[in-house]
Amino acid sequence: MSDTPVDCADVYRMDFTYSFMAGIDPLRPPVSIEIPTKDLDAMGGMERQYWEIKSKYFDVLILFKKGKFYELYDMDAAIAHREFGLKLVFDSSNRGKMRLAGIPEQSFSDWARLFVFRGYKVGRVEQMKEEENSPLNMNKSARPKVVPRQLVEVLTPGTLTDPVMLSGYGTVFILSLYPMQNNRVDGVAVDLSRRVAYHCPCISEEKSMKREEDVLLMISALLQQLRPREIIFPRNLVNTTVNTNNNNNNNNNNNNNNNSDTTFGKRLVDWMEGEGYRVELVDVPKEYISQNYSTETNSTSAAQFLAYYFKLLKLQNAESILSEAESYTFHLSHQQSVLSTTTTTTTTTTTTISNKPCNIPNSSSSLLWFERREDRGLILDATTVSNLEVISNLRDGGERGSLNHLLNRCCTNGGRRLFRSWILRPSASSRVILARQEAIRFIIDHRLNETWIEGEELEEGGAVSAGSGVTTTTTITTTTTPPPAAGETALSPSILSTNAANCRDEESPCGVKRERSSNNTFEVRFGSLVGVDFERNLSRLVDIKNNDNAQVAFVDPLLQYKKHLNLILTTVQAFSEMVDWSHCIQKMAPTSLVPPLLKELWAEIDAAAPAVSCIEKHFDLQDALQSGVIVPSRGSSSTYDMASDRLDSIKKQLEEELYRIQKEYFGGANINYCDIGHDRFLIEVPLRDVPKITPNGFHERSRTAKTVRFVVQSLESLIEEHKKAKTEKSNALLNVLCSVASHICNYFPILHGATMALSYFDCLLSLASLQRRALTTSWPKVTDDMNGSYVVAEQLTHPFLNTNSVPNTVHLDATHGRILLLTGPNMAGKSTLMRTIAVNVMIAQMGGPIFGENMSFVPITRIFTRIGARDASHKGQSTLYVELSETADILRYADPWSLCLVDELGRGTSTHDGYAIAYATLTSLKKRQPASPLVLFSTHYHGLAKEQMESKTSEKVSTSSLLVSKNELVQLGYMDFALANTEDDGVPAITFLYRLVPGICTRSYGVEVALLAGIPPALVNMASSKSLELAKLNDRHKELDIIRGFITQDENRVKIKQEIQ
Repeated sequence: MSDTPVDCADVYRMDFTYSFMAGIDPLRPPVSIEIPTKDLDAMGGMERQYWEIKSKYFDVLILFKKGKFYELYDMDAAIAHREFGLKLVFDSSNRGKMRLAGIPEQSFSDWARLFVFRGYKVGRVEQMKEEENSPLNMNKSARPKVVPRQLVEVLTPGTLTDPVMLSGYGTVFILSLYPMQNNRVDGVAVDLSRRVAYHCPCISEEKSMKREEDVLLMISALLQQLRPREIIFPRNLVNTTVNTNNNNNNNNNNNNNNNSDTTFGKRLVDWMEGEGYRVELVDVPKEYISQNYSTETNSTSAAQFLAYYFKLLKLQNAESILSEAESYTFHLSHQQSVLSTTTTTTTTTTTTISNKPCNIPNSSSSLLWFERREDRGLILDATTVSNLEVISNLRDGGERGSLNHLLNRCCTNGGRRLFRSWILRPSASSRVILARQEAIRFIIDHRLNETWIEGEELEEGGAVSAGSGVTTTTTITTTTTPPPAAGETALSPSILSTNAANCRDEESPCGVKRERSSNNTFEVRFGSLVGVDFERNLSRLVDIKNNDNAQVAFVDPLLQYKKHLNLILTTVQAFSEMVDWSHCIQKMAPTSLVPPLLKELWAEIDAAAPAVSCIEKHFDLQDALQSGVIVPSRGSSSTYDMASDRLDSIKKQLEEELYRIQKEYFGGANINYCDIGHDRFLIEVPLRDVPKITPNGFHERSRTAKTVRFVVQSLESLIEEHKKAKTEKSNALLNVLCSVASHICNYFPILHGATMALSYFDCLLSLASLQRRALTTSWPKVTDDMNGSYVVAEQLTHPFLNTNSVPNTVHLDATHGRILLLTGPNMAGKSTLMRTIAVNVMIAQMGGPIFGENMSFVPITRIFTRIGARDASHKGQSTLYVELSETADILRYADPWSLCLVDELGRGTSTHDGYAIAYATLTSLKKRQPASPLVLFSTHYHGLAKEQMESKTSEKVSTSSLLVSKNELVQLGYMDFALANTEDDGVPAITFLYRLVPGICTRSYGVEVALLAGIPPALVNMASSKSLELAKLNDRHKELDIIRGFITQDENRVKIKQEIQ
């Protein structure tokens, strides 16, 4: 065979490939191709076998199994050479004009992960077992020359399940979107690595509403929350127009619903790609499209579409997960959220929650049951999540610097995922909030957090090494917050302020890594709790139980065995340590004082103890850890017993043959067996004992300075039988592992419940760590009020800011005013104050301590934000359009339980139009009945603030007006500052104090800020002069208006007198 290295620049030359490949763009390969029959007939056996598979999956990198290697051919080999520098050879001997690259079978997972992360699909072709009773297998002469092979799976970014291919704690969702009638979209998201499925339709609140923007915003929120690795969309509904109306609908509606230039499906795909996501367009049969597009109430379209896609990827076992899909509604923009209540293997029951906060139900129901099924949560839409930097920063879109990056100090991967979901949807139930507060305070008071390793600062993208969390230690010690004072109960919302001297180094910023005690008892006893992803491991055990590769003929089954064995042993050991840790931590807590929430969590973990004990009795865990193999007891596996007996019998025959050869040919010399490469059971003879004439049936294989090695013809049949027997025993061991995995999966619900309880406890510990990472924290007081929410906070700071931040006090209630109208200079801290209030509300509703001295509130059901100035050119939206669309959501959905942050509304247009829009919006929010939402409204339209002050003064004239204005009361405040005269520049220097004070700031001081920004002093002075000139002109116009008013009044009085006379 002639293998010639090919230069990287020439890998795409057409004379290196086949004629039927002409015209195909290797950078944009089609889904499939057709190969002429004459070209297939001219190919060799294995070559044709490869192309018959490749032609159907041409856009997939095919890793073709050949012996102990996976080989890539032709364009796939060129891609491997270009992307990762794999050696590329040109083989013209027995595979036509095929380029070749290869990887060892033991490194398949590593290389497949790299290809998938580069955006490629990877297909795995395996050598298959031959049927034992088939005529071809019975007659060796009739056997085909080519080993049977099949494509067993196609790996994509959203279908990875192997823990080796996954890094970090992030989810691995594949999202299926299917458009339906009236601009509605059905969606299903599946995480195969954890066997989690969500049904997430994107529909408007009212059936009559058909605004595309509403659905697109829901899609944006869904993408932001789930962050799918892969999105699939039917190609047929992008390039063609589908009638989106019933037969009874008017034809004019069809013209209104379809854009003249593009369909809704095309716009939806463009929207998602504009958000930075890659959309995979999948061809779907026409009959499938017509069947699923016939009715707008069809809620299984996306699931059926995803099931069809799974079949294309050879993932038939994944279809069963779709029947267990739970309802997911956190992305919906309206308040009528639908939460999953009861999920079985066939149906999902849902419950509709009202607009008001969840009241405390029957106390007999458990806290966890109530939270999972009745707590709707605090709704954060895509705009709010972005503006508040909840899971990504505004600088580069990365996770570093986000709220999740700052607060999420969970150790386990399940805890990190759960905490992220808490941040995206804090609780809206006072019962849940108080229960979490009680549990966290109990953990702090009884120092239970010292029995838990503390997570490190999350890396970019959430990838945190489990090993680093186990081995890193420091000598920093901390002082635990003292228990409540006498007379305080565990549920008391009184302040527990913690100074920097009692919790951490004064110079440490808020975002430092969590301190870890120097005592490494946890690492020694419970280190596996951090290094094991329980959810993914349990899901992988289900795959092992199903034994998808039962028909694959592994060349070395022990490779698969070691991989599965390691997964089983680490999982069982981790569950065992989980139960031991639960018992250990419960001994530290007084039983009579344990909060109900902790009791439920410990009960979930303790329920797994009998299951873990039963699993450990199924095999000897310690012996398996030491020997690296699970050996079933005699009689428990007949297949293994037969294979083991057969192998022992063959080994005995080989020993007898060795003894016979020793006596018959070498006169009792000291000979033995040895192996060289693939040659097994060679006879190794000392050089001095080798006869001068080689015996018949002996062939010299190699020679050294001391020995000669022979191949013995009489042993060939016995060696072949030994090879088969060893393979049978390895396959039997694999079957034993499958039975062990099956036995573990029998306890799947119990083990999964314990896993979720551990993740929940991890989240509580992460919130408990906030007291050591802030100058001042306190426990907020939570109450219920059917008239609406309120927030009364003292000395709040933003968790992102350092120790020098200025605290502020805000009262948003009916007494002081539910609306705060903010004025003040640019850069004075108005936007930061808004974010401070919102972020502390989120932390409080997660159950954690707030960053301030005191806070009392009624749970808020939704936070709206209109902050920042930005356009969306990829969506064809200007800055003003973005502002107004965000404002429209506030006006449409805000209620008395909402918190609205409106920052400088109307700055994207002319002054008059902007003022009019801001005035109309503020007036609409102020006059909401029965009460306005909680609003922080910042503006540079100072006339708007003056008008509110004048209206407040006029409303105090009569008692009736006071009663009317109680719910319409607007607070006036501004961010304080100081001016210092500077004779050199001519413009006073401004100093921001970042303190909220009552009143109105009549100027924005933009000229002074320009000087701070580095604008040349000459230009600043020019701007200052022009500003004063415009101010004087404006004052002159106001004086003229006042004079005209007096003159008009005098003329009217004269006319009235003349008419009377």
